[in-house]
Amino acid sequence: MKIFITGGSGLLGQYLNIVLSEKHDILTHYNKNRGNCCEYNSVQLQLEDYNKLKEVFENFKPDVVVHTAAVSNSAKADSLPRSYVYEINVNAAGKIAALCELYNSKIIYLSTDLVYAGYRGSYLDENAKLIPASLYAETKLMGEQKIKEATENYVILREALLYGFGLNHSTNFFQETLKK
Repeated sequence: MKIFITGGSGLLGQYLNIVLSEKHDILTHYNKNRGNCCEYNSVQLQLEDYNKLKEVFENFKPDVVVHTAAVSNSAKADSLPRSYVYEINVNAAGKIAALCELYNSKIIYLSTDLVYAGYRGSYLDENAKLIPASLYAETKLMGEQKIKEATENYVILREALLYGFGLNHSTNFFQETLKK
């Protein structure tokens, strides 16, 4: 398959580059930090640049898009202008999904379990009440909605906190805690 990975230099993206490139033709995306993207077929672009995104689809023609790129840290999202977080987490998701529909590509979207009301202390399933408690969670949920409006060929994964060791520049809470 031809797989386009957004956020290819991120914590999850760099591992996707390694694993998916073993059996598939990948194109991996980065914005500022290259991570291990330079070791693969890669493209640097800002997600809000719709024309460049469209060029990627026209030239690469992906079968699948794994959309991991986002302002993915709650604290970072709160420190940035709300309009920027919305542009990256909501509008870009909608534009990518619309391009997936246009080019007959499946989109796999990485969302977050933070969209659920977590104050009840019980186990949740995908039908649990949705009450995002942060700007990050709110925009990820809105990104889900944009995807659902743009295409029927999607999978939404609401993952919990990613842990493990990041590659290159990428780190997470687990890694920072271990360092301390």
